Amino acid sequence: MRLLAVAFAALLLLPAAASAHPLGNFSVNHLAEVDVQRGHVDVRYIVDAAEIPTLQGNADPRAELDRLILTVDGKRTPLQTRGTTVTNPPGQGGLKTTRTVIELRADVSGERVTLTDNTFPGRVGWKAVVTDPSQDPTKGLTTYPTDALSSPANTRAATVKADTGFAGILDGDRLLIVLLLTAFAWGAIHALSPGHGKAMVAAYLVGTRGRPRDAVALGGIVTVTHTAGVFALGFITLALSNFVLPEDLFPYLNLASGLIVIAVGLTVLRRRQKHHHHHDHHHHHDEVSRKSLLAMGTAAGLIPCPSALVVLLGAISQDQIALGMLLIVVFSLGLAGTLTALGLAVVQARRLPLPHPVIHALPMASAIAIVAVGGVLTAHAIPTL
Repeated sequence: MRLLAVAFAALLLLPAAASAHPLGNFSVNHLAEVDVQRGHVDVRYIVDAAEIPTLQGNADPRAELDRLILTVDGKRTPLQTRGTTVTNPPGQGGLKTTRTVIELRADVSGERVTLTDNTFPGRVGWKAVVTDPSQDPTKGLTTYPTDALSSPANTRAATVKADTGFAGILDGDRLLIVLLLTAFAWGAIHALSPGHGKAMVAAYLVGTRGRPRDAVALGGIVTVTHTAGVFALGFITLALSNFVLPEDLFPYLNLASGLIVIAVGLTVLRRRQKHHHHHDHHHHHDEVSRKSLLAMGTAAGLIPCPSALVVLLGAISQDQIALGMLLIVVFSLGLAGTLTALGLAVVQARRLPLPHPVIHALPMASAIAIVAVGGVLTAHAIPTL
């Protein structure tokens, strides 16, 4: 009581020492900002307690949260506290005020979202629930319009109708299906852009007289290599983010891919030269084909893909690691699907009636083309190291 008496004396005797709270030294002002997103609702609950409630210690909004009621389609949904900030701006007569900001969230699935603020019943002050912060004249209870001080806002509830258009389709399992289809299509289209091994895959299948199953196997190897490469690059980026940037690693991956392609091209070229002079045993031919097939698929999948890395890192930043990894796998399947389709088209195209000299020279020319592609990759990578 003595402390309260001293506070009253300070308020009466020193009216000019500091500006009184605009809505009175007994006021408890509270504002709830409601933001409805797909799958969740965010509530920013702000309480501005004047000098006397702060002094008395009876204006703690954390004790009032049970009276902040969120309903979705008429059913109450619990709000979870995500963070709390408390500050004590100076008030009148050397006393302090209290400003508390509590961030709340609720996972929701429905159309009609209503927030009702029953906190601090019977207390004088500004009371508002807003769905558009830009329409809040107090700017988060930091300033109060003079023309509204005699009759402060007294809005205790607000209702928002959630978007049920395209956003309503993207819920739960339907959202996952849409994301997976999008990732696959993106990977398939992305494979058509420059630098994803289309030329060297086609040249390899021509130079080695590849079969349909070789084209399919090549697509599978590209999928595994590309997926593993993105995972490795993503986790290296996270682990060594203070020392190594992803773009610093890309040139080395391009260089490794180029050197592997050159090695494969030289191997195919040597085999073509041997075949020109004498026929190898069938077993030896299959063994070399498996090795070169693995090397070519690895080289094509090793070419770095910044877009896929961005998807993975973005998912990790949103605590959706499993979803990010799944999207990268599907993205890689789409990319490999395009390369496989191209390979099958090349294999089938060999059946077209062509002049015998062209058919005879095509494998050798393709082997040279593989070496040339590898040389270009290598030449582009070296200056960026």
